[in-house]
Amino acid sequence: MSPEPDAPVSSGDPALALAGDDRHPLVEAFLADQVPEPERVVRAVHSADAMLGYLAWLQGGDLDAGLWSYFRTGLSAFRSFEPVLAWRFGDLRRAGSILDFASGHGRATRFLVGAAPPERVWVSEIKADAVDFQRRRFGVHGFVSATDPAELDPGRRFDAILVASLFTHLPRGTFAPWLETLLGLLEPGGVLAFTVHDEAVMLPGRRLEDDGFYFEAMSEDDELDLGDYGSTWVSEAFVAGELARLAPGWAWKRFPKALWHLQDLYVVARPDPAAATDLEQLRVMREPEGYLDGLSRPGCNRLTVSGWAVVHPQPEDPNPAPAEVEIYLGGRLLARLEADGRRPDVAEHLGGADLRCGFEHTLDLPSGAAPTDLLTIKARSADGREAVLHLSTLQGAYLGTELAGTRLRLETTEQALGHTQRLVDEARAELAGTRGELAGERHRADQAEALIRGMEASRFWKARNAWFALKRRLGLVSSVIPGPKG
Repeated sequence: MSPEPDAPVSSGDPALALAGDDRHPLVEAFLADQVPEPERVVRAVHSADAMLGYLAWLQGGDLDAGLWSYFRTGLSAFRSFEPVLAWRFGDLRRAGSILDFASGHGRATRFLVGAAPPERVWVSEIKADAVDFQRRRFGVHGFVSATDPAELDPGRRFDAILVASLFTHLPRGTFAPWLETLLGLLEPGGVLAFTVHDEAVMLPGRRLEDDGFYFEAMSEDDELDLGDYGSTWVSEAFVAGELARLAPGWAWKRFPKALWHLQDLYVVARPDPAAATDLEQLRVMREPEGYLDGLSRPGCNRLTVSGWAVVHPQPEDPNPAPAEVEIYLGGRLLARLEADGRRPDVAEHLGGADLRCGFEHTLDLPSGAAPTDLLTIKARSADGREAVLHLSTLQGAYLGTELAGTRLRLETTEQALGHTQRLVDEARAELAGTRGELAGERHRADQAEALIRGMEASRFWKARNAWFALKRRLGLVSSVIPGPKG
């Protein structure tokens, strides 16, 4: 089956979680703060986008928080690939052909077409409605993908292919075939950038097989067959071996945890005899990482925030300064502090025994602060890289904290009830066992009593009793031999 890259799109728009002309306040505030040309970013979000549903679920079912998180993670993904495209093309406005493969419904693609000409961008996705949506909304080319790599034939090659979070889901049978297929779609001098889960981020209880590969039928997307799309972890040695086999002599480079602080980024360059390319010059810098643990109001006009933030070491900066945390309300900077407190739990998780990354700060809210004012909390590195850790209205922040507290209390209560129910179930099982044992003993006693009654009624037993009675009269025994009463 060969897909048709430029087949006519269907008429009409699908149901949208966010319409193109909608201006969601959290999304707008985020884009205005983080994107140089926010007007170029398409706002429309497909209602069937599985990632929006997943991110809203991570936010406790809060669709507003899920929406801005959707745009935040999409921009973060684009920022991971942007240095690769800049290395390949220089100015993205003069980019060559770019394929965003396994693009989903365009969470990151919308930022790609905000920087590169849409007519130079192709998308491919297994879900036809996702391709149709992006072609109509983003103005890109598109073709439906396939479950079998051998069936993919877009009819052309590309100067750059971006693959975010596909190889993190592929089983053994399609991992190498898809890698081979995509490498084969590169023009001379072309570059493939794809991400994987490294063994360093494996879930507890899992272990790589001897060759450095592990697959499990588990995924956040319940629309796809888990046999084709689960969860995959690989070692660097495994990826290196596949690249040596499939692309001998090609240059490649690995950037650990470059995507969402979770997935390793691999960049592979196809040699071009007509141009010299030095992959060693490529740098992909991770943005700061952090999390807001607590948000409370100790008084009517006071706010306390706590959490952690860290700037990860880079080859050029192996010992970075602590992250700075900035707190804004209504676009006004209220506080700037260093995240240099001790957080042993985070240090253990991130693997830095001496890591200092915690922060906690109480501030006075300015007079006239309104419930609808936007509260923004950022983490920033010394060289200007930043990440938004929190974005909500002031009222939403309080409600979110109260809901989180209520949710925690409910979960604690559910755990306590579950523990109590287990104790009751165990007691019932033990009682049932004891009753079973008593019933068994009673049954065995009844059997013995019946046996004794049967023996006493037999001729043999009557003759035995008469014989012992005669021996006692004759004085042949000195004591009574124990026996059944008779």
